[in-house]
Amino acid sequence: MDEALALAGEMAGYTQKAGLGLWAQLGDECRRLQILNALGRYAEVLDAVDKLRRKLAELPEQGELEEAVNPWNVREGLLDTGREAAMRGEHYEQSLELNAEIVQYNKQRGASALELARTRYNDSGALLRLERYKDARQLLLDCRAVFESERSIEMLGKVWSALAALADKTGDRADAVRFGEIALGYGYQAGRPESCAVSHNNLSIYLERSGKDSATVLAYRLAAATMALQMQSGQLPMWLRNLALTERPATPPSFDSVADIVEQIDGVRFRAMFGRLPSTAADGDAAIATVWQMALEMQQQR
Repeated sequence: MDEALALAGEMAGYTQKAGLGLWAQLGDECRRLQILNALGRYAEVLDAVDKLRRKLAELPEQGELEEAVNPWNVREGLLDTGREAAMRGEHYEQSLELNAEIVQYNKQRGASALELARTRYNDSGALLRLERYKDARQLLLDCRAVFESERSIEMLGKVWSALAALADKTGDRADAVRFGEIALGYGYQAGRPESCAVSHNNLSIYLERSGKDSATVLAYRLAAATMALQMQSGQLPMWLRNLALTERPATPPSFDSVADIVEQIDGVRFRAMFGRLPSTAADGDAAIATVWQMALEMQQQR
């Protein structure tokens, strides 16, 4: 991620040298802010997007300089980057506000039913955090119907993940686990490592609350944490906190034993996906040893 951030800054310089317009320059800024989101620097991202919102509304879509991007794509991308930062930074009302603006831009340009459903789905997390469960359920059911009709594997994984979170919030432990397993399977089918790591972590929570044995809960948390370590994900600290609170044996389990547990769910190919990730740690066992030590240090600090 640090290398990506440096390259994003370098690209911005070349865009200016090439004489491209403001939309192209804003596209470079959007990439930079997306990397900052991935690094967990949410306040910095939100502040930048807030400063750009008025410019986005006032900037004409065609100017004198050549553009190498679609203005609507840049505008919606920047606003969505801000929405993600607001969501992860726990500014839920602001997340809803930014997404409402994106929905309006979707409608103005005649976005497809799938595009509009993808945008509307992004309200689900904020609605859950704000305990607007009825609104969240209706939104998710509406979106699921569109995603099933359009055969959108990635978004079906996300909507099932949100339905699992909703079931957990309303105390339906069995459905939370079942929906979480469905979401994890779709995540692997879509091939999105970040989504899979999120689903591993979430499923560990639902399993723990449903009374599952500690070894199984631990395996899912280690799967999430090791994937986040390899990707240098900004969500790693949160998942380490969960790991620090988990009942753990004196020594960490092997990578293969973790993989054997999580791969019991149909479609989950943890070993294969882990093998495609960057090698922040040399291998799976080294990754487990690293996050194990980080969680131990966090526990001792507490």
